[in-house]
Amino acid sequence: MENDNSEIISSLLNKAISKFNSGDFEDAIQDFKKIIKINPKLSTPYLNIGTCRSNLGDFEGAIKEFSRAIQLNDENEIAYSNRGAAKSNLGDFKGAIEDYGKAIEINPNDSYAYFNMGIAKSFLEEYKGAIDDYRKAIEINPNDSTFLTNSGVAKLKLGDFEGSIQDNTTAIKINPNNAYAFCNRGIAKEFLGDFDGAIVDWEKSSELGHKEADKFIKKYSS
Repeated sequence: MENDNSEIISSLLNKAISKFNSGDFEDAIQDFKKIIKINPKLSTPYLNIGTCRSNLGDFEGAIKEFSRAIQLNDENEIAYSNRGAAKSNLGDFKGAIEDYGKAIEINPNDSYAYFNMGIAKSFLEEYKGAIDDYRKAIEINPNDSTFLTNSGVAKLKLGDFEGSIQDNTTAIKINPNNAYAFCNRGIAKEFLGDFDGAIVDWEKSSELGHKEADKFIKKYSS
């Protein structure tokens, strides 16, 4: 009987994953629920339902599912990280920071948990703490230009324009198509009085599709 259930669960899981990958989240949820009926002690189906609900924009529902997954397996780092993301989407940044912190306790090498915790702290204007989190994410994964771009933004908020330029320059070296890094480096250069350098960066940012840069260019076009 146990083997029969394993085969049924495996079949349902394959169907659910296929539906999830095709964006059919509602039907995927139904298949994950069928797995739970067979074995309610599995944490992964709740995690997967929570992810589906997040993709559907139902963050409150997602939090309930992630919480149930954590009740069944309190070492589920992904459930903590995903619940943190859902809380962030609802504006509960303090709650998100707690969840990201728990994910990091479970896996200290989770660069994205550090990164997302930094984002949550930035929303709370805790820029120094955010920079520390971004720095840790960069130490773990030095090849993600987004980590450096966000660190550059936090430094910009604190008036560390040289530090912002350094982070954004490194981000651009990693990803020469990082339009946000060009734009933010331009802003830092403007604060330091390097207007020509700022315009060059903003023009490159605009060329890469970041239309926000156009408003900065217009300041010096007349």
